[in-house]
Amino acid sequence: MVSATVYPGSVKANVIRIARAHGWNTVVWNATSDYRWYGTTRITANNLSSLFSKMLYDYPLQAIFYHGNHVLVIGPRNLP
Repeated sequence: MVSATVYPGSVKANVIRIARAHGWNTVVWNATSDYRWYGTTRITANNLSSLFSKMLYDYPLQAIFYHGNHVLVIGPRNLP
């Protein structure tokens, strides 16, 4: 299980902070916009991928983990 606290402010800044806290030091923001997070909340999930899925659920964003070079890319969500 992993958990993280999300604070009011930039979604991008929260993503970078949480990713770095879990050892993902390279975060590429490929989204055209940043978004505002309102309120403070604690998110818990089985793994970091699920945590970011929960965190980004209400935003048109998705997290893509590249394990080979340990890079996290945040980009527009691909809808089916």
